[in-house]
Amino acid sequence: MLIAGCMISTDTEYLPVAEVHVPQMCATPADMQKGCLFARATNYDMHAVQSDVCYFQTRGCTDSTALNYNVDAFIDDGSCISTIKGCTMRGSYDGVDTETPEYRSLFVGSPLRNAGQVATANITGDNITLNYEPSANVLDGCIIRVEGCMDSSAVNYDPFANVNSNTWCVPAIQGCMMPPQGCQQSWSLCSSTYLRRLMYEPLNFNVAATVNDKPSCAFAFTGCMDSLAVNFDARATISDTCYYSTYGCLHPGALNFGCRNSRALQSDGSYAQVTSRCADSNGVPTEATQHVYSACNFRIEESIASPTAAINIGNANSVRTAIISFTSPMSITDVTQTVTDSICARATSILPVGTVSGCETIASAASVLFQVTLTATSQAAQSSVVSSLQSQLSSTAAASALLGVPVATLPLISAETFTPPTVNDYTPVIVGAAVGGTFGGLLLIAGAFFIMRRRQYKVEA
Repeated sequence: MLIAGCMISTDTEYLPVAEVHVPQMCATPADMQKGCLFARATNYDMHAVQSDVCYFQTRGCTDSTALNYNVDAFIDDGSCISTIKGCTMRGSYDGVDTETPEYRSLFVGSPLRNAGQVATANITGDNITLNYEPSANVLDGCIIRVEGCMDSSAVNYDPFANVNSNTWCVPAIQGCMMPPQGCQQSWSLCSSTYLRRLMYEPLNFNVAATVNDKPSCAFAFTGCMDSLAVNFDARATISDTCYYSTYGCLHPGALNFGCRNSRALQSDGSYAQVTSRCADSNGVPTEATQHVYSACNFRIEESIASPTAAINIGNANSVRTAIISFTSPMSITDVTQTVTDSICARATSILPVGTVSGCETIASAASVLFQVTLTATSQAAQSSVVSSLQSQLSSTAAASALLGVPVATLPLISAETFTPPTVNDYTPVIVGAAVGGTFGGLLLIAGAFFIMRRRQYKVEA
């Protein structure tokens, strides 16, 4: 065994008996006579005292151009492998047993129109590249396979596609691609009469079209087709209910709301008050289209049965309302129960809590004339409601945003109060009796005074 140590005599850690120099064993590390210390190495140095790289008679590939070139080899053993450059990326199923579950089940491209996904089993070859080279051992120059439509006239043309091994292309077929609403749930209903009755439905939807030709779409629009009606709609292609200019009561608190007249002819030739509302199940007036306050009935007429019946002369039953009136550029056929309910909900939501107990929205053609009647809970609440509405609906833009419909004119805010008398309201009788009694009493007093004066005159005479 050779003794290792610091062989530099000037170093404080110098070891006189050392035979192999180790720089790290010196106080100040430094090299000294480096060389190969192994006698069998081809570069053995008998004078070296510090170990360095040794070279031996190693067998291997000595061709620097070979794939397995060994820089340490001195003897060529014939194992060199020539370098062959090319695309080495194999196919997805290359070398896979055909009995393997889901073998050749990958999908490529986009789902086919009316066919869905297509398995790669129908595609020529499985390679993910176009230039796979089985003999290549160095990856170089792969061209990735891009499935897609290569027909520039197709609507789904892909400029990056380089393979079209399936029917990826979708031909350009122009037509109306706007389906009826019902087609979203059932294609079998597309041509049904029911769908044609919807408000705005295309008549010529083409299920085979791939390019939408919007100007070619013909629409079925349900609406009034009579130009003399107040709700005439020039867009209508299917005739619907028409409304004509008819005056009547449109006050929601009236007993004859929606009716043309306040009195109706009876079979005996007499007239009686109309006390039934003339409106459909959605609350839309069926007779009157323009409001006349004088046509409204607020109580049922009954004969006075007894002068001693209970008398109601207070105003506890007074109904106080705040009315918003405005016009909108909407078509009357676009106004649905949902729209009127939404206006009421929005109008109520901007008011102080507890100030409104009810709301009703009436729409009539004018373009569309809206009248929103909010029933206040008290006189103070009525004032608060009117003030709130005037401040928050101070412009058409603010009104449109708050009420949820386009507003064309500045809303008119007004207050209205009426007291529907009860059937026991005999105030006119009491007032008449009081006035008559007072006048009669005065006449009796005057007569008595006159008689007394005459007697006095007779006595003096």
